[in-house]
Amino acid sequence: MPFAPELRTHSQKVCTLYKVAMRNLEAYYAARHVVRYHQVMLRAEFDKNKCVTDPKEQRRLLWVGENDVFTQQNPLPPAKFARSIGVAGGVAYARVITPPDWEEMDKHPFFMKSTPDDGTLSPLAEGLAKLKYDPEENTPVELAANYKEDGNFNFKHKNYRLAILGYTEGIKQRCNDTEINASLYNNRAASHWHLKNYRSALFDSEKALSFNANHTKARTRAAKAALEVTKYDTCIEHCQKLLEGETKDKDIVELLNTAKKKKQQQERDQRRKERKNEKDSEQKDQVIKAIIQRGIKISKCDDEDDIDLSKLEPSLPGAQDAIVRIEDGVLRWPILLLYPEFQMTDFIRDCPENVPLLSQLEQVFPAPWDEENKYSCSKINVYFEGYDKMPHVIDPSKNLGDLLVTKYYELKAGTPAFFILPRGSVVERRFLESYI
Repeated sequence: MPFAPELRTHSQKVCTLYKVAMRNLEAYYAARHVVRYHQVMLRAEFDKNKCVTDPKEQRRLLWVGENDVFTQQNPLPPAKFARSIGVAGGVAYARVITPPDWEEMDKHPFFMKSTPDDGTLSPLAEGLAKLKYDPEENTPVELAANYKEDGNFNFKHKNYRLAILGYTEGIKQRCNDTEINASLYNNRAASHWHLKNYRSALFDSEKALSFNANHTKARTRAAKAALEVTKYDTCIEHCQKLLEGETKDKDIVELLNTAKKKKQQQERDQRRKERKNEKDSEQKDQVIKAIIQRGIKISKCDDEDDIDLSKLEPSLPGAQDAIVRIEDGVLRWPILLLYPEFQMTDFIRDCPENVPLLSQLEQVFPAPWDEENKYSCSKINVYFEGYDKMPHVIDPSKNLGDLLVTKYYELKAGTPAFFILPRGSVVERRFLESYI
């Protein structure tokens, strides 16, 4: 059987040693600046070894530090008066103290700080472990009580995760004592509550109530946890049961009122969400109907039944919300302008279909990056890539809606895209040659 784990972790021991060493320096030196100097040197010594991960080396460093502190606190060795041995009545009688054998003390189960390196325990240690944890030596009720005691100890010292482990081991014993089971679940719920695991706290609290329906602490915690996880009906139900008695706890009344108020807000938000979803669904149907009526060809849509707004969402990063929409019967599209010469783009989020593309270009030009003034509405040609994989020049003075139904035009990624090139330039010629 494994022995009970060390109650104090290595980190706790190091923190204790650090505090004792700091207080020892304050007591030893009088001048404040001298104390500060030695404290800084001490901190540097601790920081030098903070990355050590080997358990043996950690124990050795801890032993060296504790020995140094003890030496500083006791600079003179204990006086021994050999002649006083056995001489009753002398001034030095019984002053000869034989120090204990610390190695033997460390092997004693009452003073062990860790499990031996080879993993073997002394017969006495094994016997003590069996007395508390061996199922052959204890009944399920006794084992559950022992693990509950371990959990309570860790809970008292705010080691909530270790406390949960203790209570869980107690629950695993499946004893037939309803009070112990209710207490184990309630205490584990309290540990989860301190760790802000509110769903687990609610589950354990209600499990405790299944063993003891009159467990006030468990029901109170269940109500609070239900409020935290927005289960307002559950919170209201527990609060009402707590208020069934003659006494009316003000905190429970306030908790009940808060849950009712939040429930009303939740129902109101849900109604708003449903109305918004209905409106969005109606808007989507109108957009799809308008696209079909106008005869706009959508990429990867073989027929009208394949058209879906998910295929019309812009694929550009950060532009997913700029999807096509309809307003007063007019489709408003996001458009993408590409400049192959500079490997740059312009993204226009809202362009009505009844407005010429030229009006959008007039807002873009002159561009700040066009130092040679090659890009203006009178000096450019506008192209699109059709479903035949060839470039097609268009007249930007036409409305956007007319351009989208041009022969060979195919809408890709929900965003009409156009290439902008200087008319008659080398860049335009190379662009056209790339398709040959």
